[in-house]
Amino acid sequence: MSEEDNRALSELVDEIYWLRCEFAYESLVLPDALQYKTFPKSRRRFADEQIKRIQLSAGGKVAAAYADTSYLSLNHSSKRLGIPHSDEESWKIENKVVRHASEERFALRRAASYEADVLEAHLTGHEAKKVQVILFEQAARLREAAKGEAYKLGLWVQTYERAEGMEERSGKHALRALGMDELLTNHGYATSVASR
Repeated sequence: MSEEDNRALSELVDEIYWLRCEFAYESLVLPDALQYKTFPKSRRRFADEQIKRIQLSAGGKVAAAYADTSYLSLNHSSKRLGIPHSDEESWKIENKVVRHASEERFALRRAASYEADVLEAHLTGHEAKKVQVILFEQAARLREAAKGEAYKLGLWVQTYERAEGMEERSGKHALRALGMDELLTNHGYATSVASR
């Protein structure tokens, strides 16, 4: 791998790591909203499915998470945030590992924008204010991650959760809580791509 490819892979793997951390964190926070009796009963099944999709994404299985989701639904959400509807960068990359990382970053960003819209769809106006706050904050965080701010968002989440005494829900701790690998290195990523 050339030095340029290695540098590109490092940047992509860093962002993928923080996006995965964000997905892991949100999968641990959404059940907080489900605990409230005022969370709409009609939306509980969809919220449970959403948690599963988010956890699959956190584990690096974005394609599997959204296999049953329409292409139009995924693109509509990302279009509103100014994210291109198709991956315009990845197909130009010659190195297989760097191309795969670029494709995963694109898929995670698009998934984050979609999940933000799904979170807001859970709101009916009849739920407790606390539920509304949890869902609105989750949607806002996912939209920031979709825009490429996953690193800054991850640092903020770590600071916030540490202050709340809940550090085990942020960053690598969130990945560990879900039983996922908490470290993501260039070598580890390249090995996982090669084994597919």
